[in-house]
Amino acid sequence: MSLKENTLAGITKLLAEVGNKATRETKEWPPAKWADWINAIADATPQTLTPEIADQIVEIFPDPFVQETLTVHGDQLALPGGTDGIKYFVDNIKNYVDASYQHTPDDLLRMRIKTTGIVESKFVCGGTEFIICDVAGQRSERRKWIHCFNSVSAVIYLTSVNEYDVGLEEANHQNSFTDSIQQWKVISDLQCFRQTPFIVFFNKFDLLPAKLQRSPLSKVFRDYDLYIQQEKLTAKTEVEQAIAYFEGVFSKNFGGEFCEYHTTCALDSTSCLKVFESVQRSIIERSLEASGLNVG
Repeated sequence: MSLKENTLAGITKLLAEVGNKATRETKEWPPAKWADWINAIADATPQTLTPEIADQIVEIFPDPFVQETLTVHGDQLALPGGTDGIKYFVDNIKNYVDASYQHTPDDLLRMRIKTTGIVESKFVCGGTEFIICDVAGQRSERRKWIHCFNSVSAVIYLTSVNEYDVGLEEANHQNSFTDSIQQWKVISDLQCFRQTPFIVFFNKFDLLPAKLQRSPLSKVFRDYDLYIQQEKLTAKTEVEQAIAYFEGVFSKNFGGEFCEYHTTCALDSTSCLKVFESVQRSIIERSLEASGLNVG
């Protein structure tokens, strides 16, 4: 999915929800001059996205009703890159329609591409060769990979901590975090992973503080307040409590022998490097231990 595709997918979903919200609230929207623009945006493709349509998107996006809809419903819309992503793409859309524009590292970090099947990547880090198999998380893709692996050095399980109150894109009635836990339990219980270390990335950690302000965990999970009390976490910050709760739920549903947790933000390359170095050490140490070598 290209930058243009990300932008169009996000703005089209958002404007459709704005229209639905206006209908529900019997609000007169959009303004007459925007009606044709919105139709043109909905019909646009990456090949037909013109500077004129880009200008129209830039003019419509700051509209107070659009921004209100984004704030209230943005997390539920499965926008590419989330609410911050759509803001970033709209801010840069005029660049994307410029044929001479060269994408930036920030563009690539924010761009969202769905994985289908199994994508294998090889690279060397610190003199050690790694082979990473990226598997798709969508329900329709799971049957392709869930029983495929043997001789795996580690399983890296990535979940978005800011999506604890949203539905799955393919099944909006199903809570995304609950589904992630269910899948985690299934994978960690597999016999082929019995001796395999698991590493959980709590991704999009940077978006968690603002999300907790909008949607307190205690309103999503009935056992949250009790957990905080029982684990004596009341003196911790709200974010620390949330991460501790997530770790507790994952640990409770873990069927393997070894697991460690990290908070990550894909946009923070320095932090990601430190996390990967830690993961690298852990994988190597566990592999050496499995081979009967002393790593002490």
